[in-house]
Amino acid sequence: QLRDPYLDIRFRKEMSSVGSTDSTLNVLDQLQSVINNVDKKGIVTQLQDLLGNIRKLGSHVGEQEFETLMRESAQDLCTLLNTSASKLQQVYDNIRQKYNEDIQDTNNVLQKIQELNQQIRIADINGDAALELRDQRNTLIDELSQYMKIDVIYSQEPIGAGKYVQKLTIKLADDSQTTLVDGNYGTQLSIRQEPELNPNYDPN
Repeated sequence: QLRDPYLDIRFRKEMSSVGSTDSTLNVLDQLQSVINNVDKKGIVTQLQDLLGNIRKLGSHVGEQEFETLMRESAQDLCTLLNTSASKLQQVYDNIRQKYNEDIQDTNNVLQKIQELNQQIRIADINGDAALELRDQRNTLIDELSQYMKIDVIYSQEPIGAGKYVQKLTIKLADDSQTTLVDGNYGTQLSIRQEPELNPNYDPN
């Protein structure tokens, strides 16, 4: 067990920041591919084209040619907006799916850490250092730190007759300090379901 607790804390903190930055960058890249106003056919360019045709029509009221140009420009803008909306929905669905997969992966890691805690506890009671099990657990904790900021706490748990074994606790490193793993016990994460909008709802 050639690991330094201080370096572990620094490493896991940085891994959390890297994971968060990578996720944000991935989302922004997908959004940029849809909302690209630099493109000659972007939304801003098409909106400016429509406004220009409206101004021209103001000086040529009743002239069929300018009315046609304005309608065509408005139609092009609507088509572009609808296409962009459809692509944004696809981006949202992709991100949602990835988020679900990340939650499942995180829950698998939490469960494995909990199971290793149980095995290490038994080994400690029997006087076995269980170094390989501790290595596996540390690797999983490193992996968990990529998904969220965590606090890893080691304490001594009494088992009777004046004897103690090491107990590992993992909490979220935020204001909630939610306990994810507490020795032999653990929790599972889930996504809070958003309420569905009722199209027939009348606030009045």
